[in-house]
Amino acid sequence: MTKGLQSEGKGAAEGRELANSCHPHTKSKKSIYAASCLFLAVVALGAPVCLGDPLPVRTKPLQIEMGTRLIGHAGALVYRGGMEITSTDKRFGGLSGLVVSADGREILAVSDRGWWVEGLLFYDDRGNLIGLRDANILPMQSRIQNGASREFSMDAEALVRSGEGRLIVAFERQHRLWEYRDPISYPKPIHVNPSLSRLPLNSGIESVVLLGAGKLLAIAEGGIFEKQFLAFLIMNSGVVEMLYPYDDYFRPSDAALLDEGRVLVLERGYNKAAGASARLVSLQRDSIEENSEITRNLMIDLSGLVSMDNFEGLEVISGLAGEHIVYIVSDDNYSRRQRTLLIMFELELLK
Repeated sequence: MTKGLQSEGKGAAEGRELANSCHPHTKSKKSIYAASCLFLAVVALGAPVCLGDPLPVRTKPLQIEMGTRLIGHAGALVYRGGMEITSTDKRFGGLSGLVVSADGREILAVSDRGWWVEGLLFYDDRGNLIGLRDANILPMQSRIQNGASREFSMDAEALVRSGEGRLIVAFERQHRLWEYRDPISYPKPIHVNPSLSRLPLNSGIESVVLLGAGKLLAIAEGGIFEKQFLAFLIMNSGVVEMLYPYDDYFRPSDAALLDEGRVLVLERGYNKAAGASARLVSLQRDSIEENSEITRNLMIDLSGLVSMDNFEGLEVISGLAGEHIVYIVSDDNYSRRQRTLLIMFELELLK
């Protein structure tokens, strides 16, 4: 049971009150933002002003039975709720990276066309994910002035939040890493490696995860070597170029810190015959720092899900009892043939 999450039944009045505010937890250490909400700019005459535009969204529950278990090599995923998200706003879609606040209430995502999308998550009495409310959308600030279209220059693919609340975003096409103080600020670049510019146009960094001690792991879904993708271990002392294995099908699409010893990686695959596939693999943090070639261990195949799509974003938080809560979001590529799905699992690991 996801004990650490806000439920709609417990404190429903509080939840409704929060739903009327654009910054539910700005003072909490568990908030996504260290000092301010995504769209809270100033307080004039005691009234908060939101810079983002309200985003009308509709959610439809997925036809998956609560408690459905996906058994894998190293544990199981227990389905704890999910939804398809739609909007009449043409800016919505293409969600590729996300962060969720430590209390599970707030979600922030980035899109392929350079938009921040934020909202409040709601849960039932059992802690199952049932809804998204009070969504807002805001353009990501850019320092690119070469006349390239937003779709080309602001293709955000991965997002991670530092302990200080700063937001690190990976972009492809014009490959780079940028750090934002908050979503309304202008970014500053993070130096990576000249090899980054050699990546294929649409196969840049898809996964970023902070390992602690000032170390950031960035994994691309492309490379300059056969059957190996490029990865970068970025440290205060410099950047180490690494290799991530490729099996001709599954590609890394996001990563999140699982615990002190492991990194969880979401990998996706697609072919016309089988459609979309996805799986979770784990990386040992020690091996990342000690070897130039990353090794991985298969954990759970997600292909047994009734609802599959182009899963790209991954987040892991801890419940009050220490359980691992996993969120996965899909990228619809702004296509009518695909969907934006947000799914929550509880990850049970074999001991």
